Amino acid sequence: MSPRHSRGGSALVRLTFLLALGASAPGLVRAAPKLMPPGEGAVHAFIIGIDKYPRLPTLKGAVADANDIDKALEGAGVTDRVKLIDAQATRARVVAEMDRLVARSNRGDLVVISFAGHGTRVPEYAFWKGIEKGGQNEQFMLYGFDTVGAGPQEVIVN
Repeated sequence: MSPRHSRGGSALVRLTFLLALGASAPGLVRAAPKLMPPGEGAVHAFIIGIDKYPRLPTLKGAVADANDIDKALEGAGVTDRVKLIDAQATRARVVAEMDRLVARSNRGDLVVISFAGHGTRVPEYAFWKGIEKGGQNEQFMLYGFDTVGAGPQEVIVN
């Protein structure tokens, strides 16, 4: 697997990053608008930023992006935010936080998930065959990613 050097992996990440840019640029926006869910629910955010990987090239900007997104969401009135930075973003921790996010989310809530870090593409898994065009699945590479031992498990499939 060769990593694709990227700072985000989905349209949601890019959309959220635009919100961060607008809310953090002095003089461009007077006050961040309150982020509202589509229903009568709450807004929840899960933000991951990884610059320093033990076995991959160091990135410059993924943690800054995560911090900007967190700050923008705070400015938009989002109080339920979980942020994992660098070594905090292990697969076990990410899965545990996702389980907690699912448990506290309800119909009508808005959930924002943002990942900034290394990503890669791999041949599609049989379980998800046909979901992605081009026969490949995207993966977000978490802090402990490596090509040997338990390291290949340190991914989240997008």
